Amino acid sequence: MVHLIGKPHVDYLEDDIYELRTKFSTNIFRTLFFHYRDGKLILLHGFTKKQQKTPRKEIIRAKKYRDDFLRQKKGGMK
Repeated sequence: MVHLIGKPHVDYLEDDIYELRTKFSTNIFRTLFFHYRDGKLILLHGFTKKQQKTPRKEIIRAKKYRDDFLRQKKGGMK
């Protein structure tokens, strides 16, 4: 599904984490997400981006949220 949108709206960052770029007025927002199963996209973390490169701390946060999500799913939480 992500390949249908592509750049400049969606970009692959690393380790199965993607970035969705949206603009509202003069603000640029980023939402980090990953592919789950059956075509589902799990939104992990959103922030306002002030610079060109995605801050490392935001990617680390998204990975932590993804890992927490997957751990809960594996443990049987619905």
